[in-house]
Amino acid sequence: MKKRGILPIFIALIVVGVIGVGGGSYAGAQYYQSDKYQKQADNLLSNGQYDEALVLYQKSLSKWNRDETRAKQDFARQEKEAAKLIAGIKENSNQVDGQSCLDRLKSITPSSRQYSEAEILARNCQAKLEEDQKKEAQVAKQAEEEAAKKAEEARLAEEAKKKQTTASTPTTSAPTTSTPSTNQSTAQESATPATPTESAPVASTTQTTDPNACTSNPNPVFTHHLTDTSKIVDIAIPPRIIGGHLKTHSYVETNFQRVPLYAPADMQLYGGVHLSHGSDPDDYGFDSKVSCEVMVRLGHITDPIQSIKDTFPTATTDSRTNYNITPINFKAGELLGYTTGTAAAGNWDFGLYNSSTKNRYADDPEWDDSSIYTTAVCPYDYFSTELKSAYSAKYIQDFGVSVLDGAFFCQQ
Repeated sequence: MKKRGILPIFIALIVVGVIGVGGGSYAGAQYYQSDKYQKQADNLLSNGQYDEALVLYQKSLSKWNRDETRAKQDFARQEKEAAKLIAGIKENSNQVDGQSCLDRLKSITPSSRQYSEAEILARNCQAKLEEDQKKEAQVAKQAEEEAAKKAEEARLAEEAKKKQTTASTPTTSAPTTSTPSTNQSTAQESATPATPTESAPVASTTQTTDPNACTSNPNPVFTHHLTDTSKIVDIAIPPRIIGGHLKTHSYVETNFQRVPLYAPADMQLYGGVHLSHGSDPDDYGFDSKVSCEVMVRLGHITDPIQSIKDTFPTATTDSRTNYNITPINFKAGELLGYTTGTAAAGNWDFGLYNSSTKNRYADDPEWDDSSIYTTAVCPYDYFSTELKSAYSAKYIQDFGVSVLDGAFFCQQ
């Protein structure tokens, strides 16, 4: 009896052992296959073959479910999305706005292999955002300036209409031609701001039939700024030689900004030019008398007020046909217009000529044939003490390809 009981137990132990060995072999094979797929997927991931890597990671998980494999599978998905995002931004760089680009790139974390490329793109997007914001601000400012300009022109037109109505109404008092009426005085006072601003009034454009009319004053004082001095980058002071030509006016550098221009003193615009050349379709230059002795010249003015535009003929390449115009009177501080300077350099000209003085070129036979050469002086010396420092602080001597010609007219 004992012998028959021992034999079945022995046989059973042998069978269990065989089954155990067979099961262990199967499990080992599954793990081996899983590890093989994972390593292949790792190589594909490092080469940027994300779809192929994801397929093999899934095969690896089907053989052996490991947390390590699942983490790598998630990383492969993230890398695939990061690559797709970067490629989309590069392909549509002109259409994607800066802020949207920055927001989308935030999803790429430092752990990504593409983080360095994302950082470079982010810097480009930031620069684009700042440029877009700058353009928007410029457009908004220009629209504001245009609105203020139109509003002021409308106001002055309405005042002129009221004056005309008042003048046409008969009165019992004797007419007086030597003294301006109360309404006229008020209009002139309201058209002269205490300090120039972007919304300074447009000139009343009083016209005169005598282009030679003037008041003698060899030393007038400029009581108003010529422009918004905060926008002046620098001022190249005269005199200098450029391309073999003597330049006795200053160059005001405003770096292509649209800046206002004002009458620095009471003056009469009596001549000028309107040209169209190269990349400058509208290039105005005009001369104005401050007194019988003193003349101010402005050059490369791109957008004068409408009354000035109306007095010039159509643009031409021959400046001689444009010079003689109907004179226009301006009060100190009145708006003359706006300019962005030349299309090539972004600066404009400001010169002053005083017939009561003679500079060193008056005795130079090479240059003594023009009053523009012989009577030129430093225009900034005519501003009041309070105003002059805003200009003298911006003086520079070196200016492009120009050659300095002796001592400067302007001293700080």
